[in-house]
Amino acid sequence: MAKNQKLSHKDVGAWVFKGNPDEVWDYFVELADSGRKRGTVDDSGGWTLGSTYRTELVQKGDLVALWITGSRLPGIHEIGVITGEVEETVIDDTYLIDLSRRNKPVNSVRFKTLLLKAYIPREDMKSDPALSSCEQFRAPMITNPTYLTHDEVKP
Repeated sequence: MAKNQKLSHKDVGAWVFKGNPDEVWDYFVELADSGRKRGTVDDSGGWTLGSTYRTELVQKGDLVALWITGSRLPGIHEIGVITGEVEETVIDDTYLIDLSRRNKPVNSVRFKTLLLKAYIPREDMKSDPALSSCEQFRAPMITNPTYLTHDEVKP
């Protein structure tokens, strides 16, 4: 895609939702508290999205990858399928680290997810020729959602 060209739904092989357990939401404490085991499917997952035109492109049935950033185990931890429509909600602040987000409306979407038996480390993705130039590496500060192309999600 050319620079400054808007993304369309047909460009998306999978959405990437990212989270920072060091600064925003403590994913690892939530995971431990939930009792979920690696290699299991769960349909109670959900994630917040930014307020951009891309959020309007997210559709039920789309593939999604959960990318965890920060200092602890950065990489893809979950893969799944979007099960609902984007909705405006308020974040449950149980695991919220960035308290400035408390009680503020956010866009969120539900998904059915597989907690990978072994997460895919950022270093492995960077060394993979198909993934080394994915949007997450080209524009790491972009808000949710980012995306993988169809070629980047091929097995």
